[in-house]
Amino acid sequence: MGRWSRWTLVGALLTFACSPHTITEDLPFTPPTPPPAQATPPPGPPVSPAPNPRPTATPKPDPTSAPSGQVAYVTSGVHSYLRNGKLYRTGASYYLPGDAIYLNCTPRNAQGQPVNNHGPIQGWKIYSTNLKAGPDFYYTDTNSFTPDLHIQLGCPPGSVKANCTVDGFTSKDHVMPIQN
Repeated sequence: MGRWSRWTLVGALLTFACSPHTITEDLPFTPPTPPPAQATPPPGPPVSPAPNPRPTATPKPDPTSAPSGQVAYVTSGVHSYLRNGKLYRTGASYYLPGDAIYLNCTPRNAQGQPVNNHGPIQGWKIYSTNLKAGPDFYYTDTNSFTPDLHIQLGCPPGSVKANCTVDGFTSKDHVMPIQN
């Protein structure tokens, strides 16, 4: 690069650096004017004074809530039975030879509701005054709340009775008539 070229380049740089520039200035921000306020507010619900002291709600027990408490009595009954291979989810007015009867024992509170807070089954008494245990009927699972009672084929007419004991309370006898 020749001498003349260098000076040309230096001059061009100086000219650019020293040349006047356009200066812009930002004006301060002015917010928009809000809409005019209404002369009268719209009518609302009337305001009533708050009571002093404030009343509080008193919770009431729910009569359908889960029962709890002490055992007041015990019931025994049939919750279902099996006849000719068909399960009936209820008790029957009578039973036939060959039926399997599913019993239940339910501890209850004073209001008659099942109680969840109870001790273990203390025992079942399953008997008959006119039929013989073994040849006419037999039972299983008497250490549970739901034993099974089986009426033997060839069993004559009669009845089987059952009761259970929980927490020292014994249910009334549940009578199951057997017909042919």
